[in-house]
Amino acid sequence: MRKFLPPFFSIIIVLVVVWIATNTAERNPSLPASGGLETATPVVAGVSGQEKRLKDLKTWACQLQGLEKKGAVAKLAAARYGMVVVEPTCTEKGSKGFDTKRMVSRIKKSGKLVLAYVNIAEAENWRQYWTWSLTNRTTWPTYLINGDPDGWVGDYPVAYWDQAWQDLLFSKIIDETLRDGFDGIYMDWVGGYDEEIVLARAKHDQVDAHEQMVALLSKIRQYTRSKDPDFLMIQQNAVGLHKGYPSAADAIDGIAEEAVWYDGTAYDDWNDKNAMDIKTPPADTKYYIQNLSVYQTAGKPVFALEYAVKYKKEAMRLAAQHGFIAYCARRALSRLS
Repeated sequence: MRKFLPPFFSIIIVLVVVWIATNTAERNPSLPASGGLETATPVVAGVSGQEKRLKDLKTWACQLQGLEKKGAVAKLAAARYGMVVVEPTCTEKGSKGFDTKRMVSRIKKSGKLVLAYVNIAEAENWRQYWTWSLTNRTTWPTYLINGDPDGWVGDYPVAYWDQAWQDLLFSKIIDETLRDGFDGIYMDWVGGYDEEIVLARAKHDQVDAHEQMVALLSKIRQYTRSKDPDFLMIQQNAVGLHKGYPSAADAIDGIAEEAVWYDGTAYDDWNDKNAMDIKTPPADTKYYIQNLSVYQTAGKPVFALEYAVKYKKEAMRLAAQHGFIAYCARRALSRLS
């Protein structure tokens, strides 16, 4: 038979429960967790000033090489773009003396948003953090999988769900962008979740690669916003990430896609005729547009990185027609177009 407590004791119990709940919440702030999606819900705090600036952009540019050359930073600062994505440069071996913080400050003074290019799912052997042998794999951390499936020399896909990789990602890569004053990060290789060699490793580790990528983006969101409430995140490529995970868009502020209409196959030589103006197969273009529209519906600005010179006007027209913000360049991305 159920017994009822007198009113006085009921009041005392209620007060004790409230006190415990309040103090427990204070001791457990919302921070990135090492678990799955359940513990990686992104922080949502309305539209920040930087997010509004991002949504209002009309132009942008990207330069990932040649920033150490004389006049390169001055040209970026003087250029009429609302946002620039740049390689941090000082994180490269042999470039530790490059003053990234000064570069960022100089460009920001011109009124631009400045984002750092970061690879969140591949280790790069030319970075300062790479302290292992280039040839002796026994010295490599277990999260390194293999060489880049697209043939990028020095790029190694990782088991990005591995805690050791995430520790390096946050402390050696993302923290550097925060310290150098970047407005945010431009994240490459989000599409690693769909690569065969990554899927094979995920199967071995008994995890879902797709789920883990969504979780990682959410963790980055939580972490960076805890350090800088205005910090921006733009995802490059992987437009199908949202499939099965509608909340994937919540972790980012915008998405960029390469070669929606025009591509290039020469990656290093600016003057190579194959570095631009190669038409993307219509089926691929259709796929990109269909999926990018999902992000637009979620209120995220869409950026198109088109490798077009001869067809620049056409690429810009098509992008504008779909509400995308386009930048046209050559695959090398070693100077402004």
